[in-house]
Amino acid sequence: MKTSIMAALWVLAFIAALLIAARLVSRQRFILRGHYAQVFARMIVVSLVGLGLQADKASAEFRSVSPGGERGRADPTTEADNARQAREPDPADPVPYRGHVLQRMIQAWCDAFAPAYYVEVPDAPLPRHLTGPASDWLTVAAKALEGRASEEELNQVRSGAQRIFAIPPVVNRMILADLDRLQGRAAPTPDVQQLLVTLDQLEQRTAFNHWLIAYLWRKTAEVEAADLAEAEHLEPLYQRLAHHARITDALTRARSTQGVILVGPRAWMSKAGPSVDFRLTWISLARAFEEAWLTASPGTWYRHGMTGFTLAEGSAPVELIRLGEGKRIEPGERLALGRLDLLDTAAPARLEHPWLGTLELEARRRYTVWHLPGLVRSPEAQAKLDEAIEKALTGDEPATLELEQAIGLTHQAINAVLEDRESAEQPGAAKLRLILSNFQMTPKLPTVERVEAVRQKAHQEPSEEAD
Repeated sequence: MKTSIMAALWVLAFIAALLIAARLVSRQRFILRGHYAQVFARMIVVSLVGLGLQADKASAEFRSVSPGGERGRADPTTEADNARQAREPDPADPVPYRGHVLQRMIQAWCDAFAPAYYVEVPDAPLPRHLTGPASDWLTVAAKALEGRASEEELNQVRSGAQRIFAIPPVVNRMILADLDRLQGRAAPTPDVQQLLVTLDQLEQRTAFNHWLIAYLWRKTAEVEAADLAEAEHLEPLYQRLAHHARITDALTRARSTQGVILVGPRAWMSKAGPSVDFRLTWISLARAFEEAWLTASPGTWYRHGMTGFTLAEGSAPVELIRLGEGKRIEPGERLALGRLDLLDTAAPARLEHPWLGTLELEARRRYTVWHLPGLVRSPEAQAKLDEAIEKALTGDEPATLELEQAIGLTHQAINAVLEDRESAEQPGAAKLRLILSNFQMTPKLPTVERVEAVRQKAHQEPSEEAD
């Protein structure tokens, strides 16, 4: 008799699951109300799982409401929310993600970089800072690139990224190649097209992180001021980097609106999936992201590291490209070149800097801030630059301010001076390092030439002491 009752319950549960599945597939809401035993509700859930349905792929909410428990509690979503989530993304919509796609993206990002919840453990204090495994790995990787990592941390960098989904293998290979350069071994350098592919993989894995943006941007320092046709991929790369930075800024601001969310240690024991409160967390974060996106910006990319010029009278016009849009600069007009800006020339042009004088631009070239230091060629400008660096190392404030305001022209000289051990110990060296960190945001990436120079200097010092 008991076996017959259980078989009948399974048949009824399967029929109920078919009805629910039909409504879920047609994107209609379904709420099961009434008095049901827990075993029957679980039978329905098991049948839905057997049919291959998952809660995160449906646009409607399903939950069992009993008179003594959930009755009278508001649904986590409204009809308007479900209708909005069911729409296909509109390319003209400024929000890059929406609906359940946005909720899943935020959940994946929080799990990797900034967890939105904390599993409550009895008698365990809450951590002061919540960071995900991807953030922890990137912190160690940055130390390794600066040459401050221990052998254990180096092994963590070499093996840790393989276990973190948010870090694509191509990023891991880039960082390992830079570590090889630090040890004097030759390694391949990615081109702009490969950096675009890397950015695609980062966005597919929701790896939105300001350090990764700066790391990819630093890779473009090795791209020469080539012909316009050869440097055509720089424009979409810089535009994508700015968009990536804006998403990261919006995610960070949305996450800051939520406090530490406690989740019980048995939160996932129910076959019905996470609780309503837990789902409300991601709905709330998604709405906070949509609000933050309206006022989000690429962060400090267009606040720090800007260098001002005036296009000289009688010079040919130039085009300033920012965020994918070009602006024609006529002679006599001022322009500010940022770290994600491009400057195109159709004919030879001249830029006037108020401190370092005239800079000559070649025809049919695409310039970035990485190419500006090479334009300081006159002996007078070089003498001014050397004198300002010497004064800044002694702690002179006006000289430090001049170097910071012309950071696009001076960053290469400052880097070269700080590599010298004696200069790095001067009183004003800390301020110069701070200026560089605001500009380049990551340590100077190693090149074969830089490693060879360091090794030669290390070999010369013992021989000089022996003499």
